[in-house]
Order: sequence, then structure tokens, then C-alpha cells
Amino acid sequence: MAREPTRHPCAPCQRPWTRAIAQPRSISIVEDSRLIVGAATDPGPVREANEDTVYHDVVANPIAGDLLVLAVADGMGGYQRGEVASSMAVDALRDRFTTADTSDVVVLLKQAFRQANESIFNGGSAAGEHNMMGTTLVAGVVKDMDLAIGNIGDSRAYLVRAR
Repeated sequence: MAREPTRHPCAPCQRPWTRAIAQPRSISIVEDSRLIVGAATDPGPVREANEDTVYHDVVANPIAGDLLVLAVADGMGGYQRGEVASSMAVDALRDRFTTADTSDVVVLLKQAFRQANESIFNGGSAAGEHNMMGTTLVAGVVKDMDLAIGNIGDSRAYLVRAR
């Protein structure tokens, strides 16, 4: 049975998030450890369209093992197809970790970002100069008890530890 999305207020502006992604869920990829992962997006007070794409899942790979892959891509509203670019970036990231040929998550992150960049650039170029697109991308990968983070653009990742 699908759970209802969570809707929490945006603390600084006290506006409700307009697009809840999913209930937070507990994920364990290492024995005796637990991470709580959740996501929500909001277009903010200026934009009407939400061009964000969020991804979090455990990816099983025969070479790299179980990896928790987390990503947020924020499509650039100044371009025509920010929502397409953000989706392409997350798809490239997921594809790279699904087909990993190394267990080095830092190498995989770099490869995923390059693959996302090429895919978005080629997609925008093929559509003509009036259909250029762009996105930010921030991604984290947890393997065993190690976390690797990569980003491009002004999106940020925060590590919040329980006390």
C-alpha cells in the first residue's frame, strides 16, 4: 500500500511545500546502521513551475555492492527545459551506478557527472539554440560507512547527525 506524501512547512517562509516526494523511510545498507531519507521540493516564491528531480534508492551492483544513491537536480528556470535537464541528470547518475564497472564510488560519481553533462549538452544542442537546458546536481553515495558527495551549481548537500 502506497504511503501518502509528507507535507511539512518551509521553515524560513512558513509556506507549505507544494510537492512532497515521499514519506521519509529508514534505510539500512550496513549492519547495525540506519539512515532516514526523505525528500520534498518547492518552486519557491518566484517560479510557478517546479523543475526539481529527486532520487534516493539502494542500488545493488555485483562489483560495487549495495550503494545508497541520493540526488537532487534543480532545473534552471532561465532555460526552456529545466525539468528535462534535471530528469536527464538523475537518470544518468542512476544509470552509471546501476552499471558500475568499479567499486570506487568517487570515480563513479565523477563518471556520472560527466555522463549527465554530455547527455544534457547533447540534448540541448540537438534541439537548437533556443531550447538549451541546464540543471544543478548534488549527489551523495553511501558505501559501507563512507559517504562521497559531488555537486555542480548552487544546490547543496547537508549531513545532519542525530544527537
